[in-house]
Amino acid sequence: LMNQPNQSRKGYLLVFLGAVCISFAAFFVKGAPIDTSMVAFYRLLFGAAALFLAAVIQGVPLKPPRQCIGMIALAGLLFCCDILIWHKSILYVGPGIATIIANFQVILLAVFGVVFLKEVLSWPQKLSAPLALIGLALLLGLHGQVLPEGTVKGTILALLSACFYAGYVLTLRRTQSVGLKMAPAANMAWVSLFCCLFIGIFCVGTRVSFEIPDLRTGLLLAALGIFCQSLGWLLLSIGLPY
Repeated sequence: LMNQPNQSRKGYLLVFLGAVCISFAAFFVKGAPIDTSMVAFYRLLFGAAALFLAAVIQGVPLKPPRQCIGMIALAGLLFCCDILIWHKSILYVGPGIATIIANFQVILLAVFGVVFLKEVLSWPQKLSAPLALIGLALLLGLHGQVLPEGTVKGTILALLSACFYAGYVLTLRRTQSVGLKMAPAANMAWVSLFCCLFIGIFCVGTRVSFEIPDLRTGLLLAALGIFCQSLGWLLLSIGLPY
């Protein structure tokens, strides 16, 4: 890492710090005693509000360029699918395993880089995929018949979430690379708002209650939105282009 240019090192550091913030999301989701889709809705609602506030404080333009709107909306839709499925997987396999499996998106991104961007993987990168699969097998147990009920379903959901997660990361990076790109805070605010709208439509369609039952739950949802969604993804969106 020290051999990288300064901007590249800055990108690695920001992505690392963003990943640390996001890594706490599963524990907030697990602790909120409401439907997981509603947790996702308020996560994005509070996150979008915090990001718009940050953009206003920074004094950056809020209006997205016309050529960026479609890509921003797509990022919101992909993250909507990712977060709804991942939140559900937490109920079956717990926050730890769900987070580990969802982060298999890094393998999918590496495959994308090789196939479509003609990137050349280093030997450590080539070894990481089989090691990760072996680790997953050891983590879950090699004999399906002795796994706790719901483990297989939760694992499948988390792996599906990883697919949407990978698509979201690629699209998010694209939103920060197109012409007339927005400031990171404003860009992530619009992505979060679009995602919130898609999740809200899903919640209305499935007749999930929007009620927050108590103050503790409200604080958990606010922390999830501000710390994990707003700060975490803001750091990631700044660091990814580097």
